[in-house]
Amino acid sequence: MKVTALTEQAGQPVLRFRDGHTALADLVVFADGRSSTGRRLLDPDRTLRYAGYVAHRGIADITPQPGLRDFLRLQPCPGVQFNLAPVPGGCDWTFYLNCTSSEYTQRFGADPTRRVFALPRHVSPAARAHVDTHADLLLPVAHAAIVHATTTRMAVPVLDITAPQRMVWPIGTGHAVLLGDALAPVRPHTARGANNGIEQAAGLAAALTQHRKYAADLTAALHGWQRRHLPAAVAAVHRGPVIGNQLGLGTHQPAQ
Repeated sequence: MKVTALTEQAGQPVLRFRDGHTALADLVVFADGRSSTGRRLLDPDRTLRYAGYVAHRGIADITPQPGLRDFLRLQPCPGVQFNLAPVPGGCDWTFYLNCTSSEYTQRFGADPTRRVFALPRHVSPAARAHVDTHADLLLPVAHAAIVHATTTRMAVPVLDITAPQRMVWPIGTGHAVLLGDALAPVRPHTARGANNGIEQAAGLAAALTQHRKYAADLTAALHGWQRRHLPAAVAAVHRGPVIGNQLGLGTHQPAQ
């Protein structure tokens, strides 16, 4: 069921759904990813911005090379990064390549800020050929062969967003919060995407335990949670474009 609005009724947050029904709550938690409805409702000025490059991904049903026991990273030239790791049954790879917004739309059928994850059915023959060609041009033969051997592929446009200034919003006497990618998606090179979400979720659970089990004031507990976790989220948002620029990936624009 898709949420369409968040309002207040008799001091409580009210979620309104597409089918017309509503639900009252004391606390609303939005952990709904990069295209977050919660962010659009609570913090609408912070919209996604395409960073100018794409993470092409796949898992090849191929035996890893002898000696490939862990993560391998290749950076053959500025604007390119190739990551490879053995997984059960094959090799998982990610190939970062620069790409304009119009090129992304042509290859994957929608603007990168709309199609924030290109499923296998969205990967056009042109997109596949683009990756195969660059694998042949830029990667060692053995690694290019892994790319060619991958039948099922996906793609993720790298996105930026203005750093958040808060995680908690009052809704009447209740509250709504954003966490994880709903709060602030970050570039994968920061290694903070999943980590931010996990840490924020664990911290929120601890804050709610303080409220439910020990009668701590909910507003104070939530703002304490925000003070502990917001700085790391902001730092990761700012760090992503710096790393991308160092790698020659995308269009360098300092995080706002």
